[in-house]
Amino acid sequence: MRNIIIVQCTSTGKNYVQDIINRKCNPIVLELKAKNDSKEAMENLQKIRDGYKSLENFELIYEQDTYEDTLEMVKQYDPLLIIPGTEEGVILATKLSNDLNLLCNPIENLDAMTLKNEMQKRLAENNLRYIKGQTVSTIDEAIDFYEREGLNEVVIKPLYSA
Repeated sequence: MRNIIIVQCTSTGKNYVQDIINRKCNPIVLELKAKNDSKEAMENLQKIRDGYKSLENFELIYEQDTYEDTLEMVKQYDPLLIIPGTEEGVILATKLSNDLNLLCNPIENLDAMTLKNEMQKRLAENNLRYIKGQTVSTIDEAIDFYEREGLNEVVIKPLYSA
């Protein structure tokens, strides 16, 4: 049975486990390490682990201390596919898939897949409807963009975040 790895299986990504089983493959969940040892990061990790309780018939593996160690561990599973199970899993799933020559999005598109400003830029370059925006670092830069563009309202978002 072929293995399909789901990187950070949360939210709707949990549906992938049964989908993989239905396709006669073996689901393996690759859990990302906590970003740090803060209370918030540990609570978030616990929420993720609590979410596994609703899942059945999957193997759980863990991101290693280095990318190279994670890559070597994943190689041992000889995966058919590596897919992100949530936004946080996109970067690692894409890198692993590219390094293992699996079917995936090209690594050159990673910024356009994960950074909001790059997503909109790529849409505009291809003559598709896009959201006008500006990357800013200060309130003054935001106000300047707002006034220069004659906008009635704006939405402020981090560049990379769900």
